This record gives sequence, C-alpha cells and structure tokens, in this order.
Amino acid sequence: MILLLKPGRLPAQHWIDAFAAKMPELEVRLWPDVGDRAEVDVLFTVRIAEGEVARFPNLKFVALIAAGADRLLADPDIPPHTSHRAFHQPGNGVDHEGLGRLPSRPPPPGDGAI
Repeated sequence: MILLLKPGRLPAQHWIDAFAAKMPELEVRLWPDVGDRAEVDVLFTVRIAEGEVARFPNLKFVALIAAGADRLLADPDIPPHTSHRAFHQPGNGVDHEGLGRLPSRPPPPGDGAI
C-alpha cells in the first residue's frame, strides 16, 4: 500500500514516524514526490486543489488533517469509489466541533481494506 502525505506547513516527520511504527510495510511518499499516481492508495493532506484527487485513479481514501474539508467535499471530480474523512490535531486551533459535523463518504460496500 502506498500513502501520499501532503502536510502543508505541518511537520511531516511525526506523521512519517507514526506510520512507520504502526505499519512498517507502508510506503510513504511525501508531496510533491508523487511518483506514479496510479500506485497511490491513500492521501493524507492538509488541502488539495479542486480536481487534483481525480488525478489519482486508484485512490481509495483521502484523510484531511486540517481545517478546510468543505473544499474537498464540494469537489465534483472526486471519484465515487474514494472514501474521505476529516481528522484534526488537538490544539491546532481547528474548530473541532465543526469538523465533527462534516459529512463523509463511507467506504464502498465490501471494501474493508482501508
């Protein structure tokens, strides 16, 4: 499985270390070193431009790690097979209550892999 991390201004190393500790077999790529977009399964991002998600044909899951999930949720080009969730980091100034109310798309039926 390949995860693409686009942390924006957030420090990437703590994310990389956490993934390595829990899933050592996971390949983590750091934006903008995307490589072959067809190989990317998961995207962890602070934000992403409208239409960018659709450029990853086999993407299964998008995790938003900061405020601004409404932009992703409004993107008409997100493939229907792509699940997404909004996450937050405690103490980062994000409206946690608002994030908790954001709608999210569940995984496709029968796809419990991610």
